[in-house]
Order: sequence, then C-alpha cells, then structure tokens
Amino acid sequence: MATSAAATALASPRRYPALLPPFPASSPRTRLGLADWLFLPDNPLPARVAVNRLWASVNV
Repeated sequence: MATSAAATALASPRRYPALLPPFPASSPRTRLGLADWLFLPDNPLPARVAVNRLWASVNV
C-alpha cells in the first residue's frame, strides 16, 4: 500500500543526522544559526566535504 509524502512527513519526527554535533539551544533558528552550527570548529565534516569537492574538480 502506497503512502503519501505528507502522511510520512507527519509520522516522522524532525531530527538532525547523528554524525553531526547537536544544534545548540542558544543558537537562533535562522539560516545564519544553521551556518554557524554547520561550521563549528569541532565539526570536521563541512571542511572535509569542501576539500573532497575541490579535489574531485582538480582530478578530472
């Protein structure tokens, strides 16, 4: 039986991926707050992704 995307979205709780650090409660829930959270010094993932994309464009 097929389910609609709206029904699935209502059934799924909103959460962040486990590999990312928790979102600070003191940060504003805006795009700037999201950017600050993604680029925290203790979160190496965005830097690693950026370097991998750069490296992929160099190794074409």
